[in-house]
Amino acid sequence: ETKEERLQFSKQLEKWISSCDFMIAETSFPSISVGYEIAFALKLMKPVLILFSEGRAPSLLAHYKDEKLVCEKYTT
Repeated sequence: ETKEERLQFSKQLEKWISSCDFMIAETSFPSISVGYEIAFALKLMKPVLILFSEGRAPSLLAHYKDEKLVCEKYTT
């Protein structure tokens, strides 16, 4: 992707998060971009449900105290 395409996608992503009622993030595998999306949603006071299936909860997010953030393990 070109720089312009990446910037356009980033703007669209922020619009989607801004317009949502809540966010669900699957975090079984570390991802800086998903972390950014979660932080952006929390900054906008959006409730966030973090799901993970492998290992333990994301270390930084599992200990973050905020009533708008819930971190849960799931199985298929």
